[in-house]
Amino acid sequence: MRAGRGFREAVVSCLPMKKFLAVILVILAGLAIVGFILSSQYDVARAAVISAKSSRIHEFVGDLKRWNEWTPWKDADPTMQIIFGSETKGVGASQSWTGKDGNGTLTITAADEDKGVEFDLTFDGKPAKGAIRYERIGDATKVTWSVKGEMDLPVLGGYLALMMDRMIGPEFDKGLSRLKTQAEK
Repeated sequence: MRAGRGFREAVVSCLPMKKFLAVILVILAGLAIVGFILSSQYDVARAAVISAKSSRIHEFVGDLKRWNEWTPWKDADPTMQIIFGSETKGVGASQSWTGKDGNGTLTITAADEDKGVEFDLTFDGKPAKGAIRYERIGDATKVTWSVKGEMDLPVLGGYLALMMDRMIGPEFDKGLSRLKTQAEK
C-alpha cells in the first residue's frame, strides 16, 4: 500500500508542472496564430517642413553621393561600405552597400526637383519601394520620406512589420532633421 501511495503522490506533484507546460503551449500556439493573421506589409513615413525651395532640397536628395551629408545610416553602422553605380543623379542612379547591419541596393526610379524622388530598395534581399516627396507650403517645402514593403517570413513577418515604424521611423526623423539643417544653410 505504501508503494501505491508514493506513486500517487508523485503523479499529483507533477500536475502543477503539466499545467504550467500546457499554459506555455497555449500561449505559443496563440502567438503563432496571431502571427499568421497579422499583415506582413509595412508602410513607414515621416515628414518635415523645410524653409527652402524644393530645388535646394533636391541638391541633397537627387544626388546619391550627397546622401551621407544627411542620412543617418552611416552613423548607425560605421562599417558600412557604399559603392555607387555609374550614375548617381536622376533616374537609374544607384548605390549598393555592405555593413555589419546588412547589405542592400537602392535605385532611383523617378526624379523631379519639384516633386522628389522614388526608388527601389532591397535590404538583405527583401525588396521595398521608397520615396522622398516634396510639397510646396508657402515659402517652405514639406518633405515626406517613406518606405513600404513586406516581411514575407511565416509567423514572424507580421510581428516584424508591426515593429518597422519603431525601428526606422526615428532614423527617418534624424535624416529629415539633418536635411533641414543642410538645405536651410
